[in-house]
Amino acid sequence: MADDAPVRAVEAAPKFYTPIVDMAARTLDYASTFLPGKSPVEKQKDVQPMVITDNGAVVAQGGDAAVIKAEPKVDPTSTRKPLSAETLESAQVKSKEGYFQSAKRLLGDDFTHNETMQFVKSLKQNFKDEHPGQKDLKRGDALFTEKNRDAVIGGIADEGLRKRIGDKINGAPTDLTAVGTKAEKDKAAPVADPVVRKLPDTDEKLKAAGEKDTPAVEKPLKSAYLKRYEPGDKFSGLTSEYGSGWQTASGLPFRTSEMTAAHKDLPFGTVLNIRNPETGIEKKIVITDHGPFAGQKVKRPDDNSTTYSRVLDLSTGAAKALGGVGLKHLDVTIAYIPPNAKWGDARRNIHGAERAAVEADVRRYSRRA
Repeated sequence: MADDAPVRAVEAAPKFYTPIVDMAARTLDYASTFLPGKSPVEKQKDVQPMVITDNGAVVAQGGDAAVIKAEPKVDPTSTRKPLSAETLESAQVKSKEGYFQSAKRLLGDDFTHNETMQFVKSLKQNFKDEHPGQKDLKRGDALFTEKNRDAVIGGIADEGLRKRIGDKINGAPTDLTAVGTKAEKDKAAPVADPVVRKLPDTDEKLKAAGEKDTPAVEKPLKSAYLKRYEPGDKFSGLTSEYGSGWQTASGLPFRTSEMTAAHKDLPFGTVLNIRNPETGIEKKIVITDHGPFAGQKVKRPDDNSTTYSRVLDLSTGAAKALGGVGLKHLDVTIAYIPPNAKWGDARRNIHGAERAAVEADVRRYSRRA
């Protein structure tokens, strides 16, 4: 071995590897003395030089100390398009955001609220599986990555929606019929909660694969003072109007022009279809506040407690859209109740994806008013 080999190895190798390369060169020089009957040049050829690697790439080699820049490994047989930098950036949680905002950035406006929420559910479940000890999202958390995209998209139960989202997201696969047991279970499992499958925009329901149309059942008129309702329930009650305040009990700002209302028990985000029997005008409004607190006290038919006789407080904008109701009896139909929502006094300020969903509904119905 040449006498200056260790020196050249030290000079050519990165600073971090200098002691290791020096040791490798000395080891080679020492090992060559145990090869009898050969010249120094032949002995050097018979001894394999020590190679130092970093993630599979050679960064230093004893003797010549060749430094090679690490190159990412690419599967030549793969035809799948990698995720773009824009997609990866969109999937990162921003300050004070939840799953819904990242999902909207990834999907855009091509999907309904309920379809987006199915994607949100899969994002949330996958993130919890990857971070079992983390309760809340933090700024910079990556919800959708090259590593987990199959699991996230495969976690969507609806096959058609799964393919559409796969087509929408850059580089995402569209054929995910064999992603894993979780996707297969979700696909096979029936959708048990009719509330999740309710579309507030059209009052139509999302149908599971193979589900047939069933005739609508006309529900009887219920008392306006019940504590609990279900989608499709109807009642008629005295409605008032309010136009003051700056924040609602849900935490959303109060704007008199928006299609919102206050109710004493319905969850925040509940969508009501309200009809003025005098004018025939029908509008959808969103429950964002707690009230009203006026009128006579009446006993609840499903409880020993009492409540106020006025059942709804409409914002000024909602009242005008219905023909300037003032204080009148209106017909109400429950169009949509958010899943896992809180009722009555248990309601509090809403945050994250839940808040974003309510705000989106308020904007949607306010534009149509």
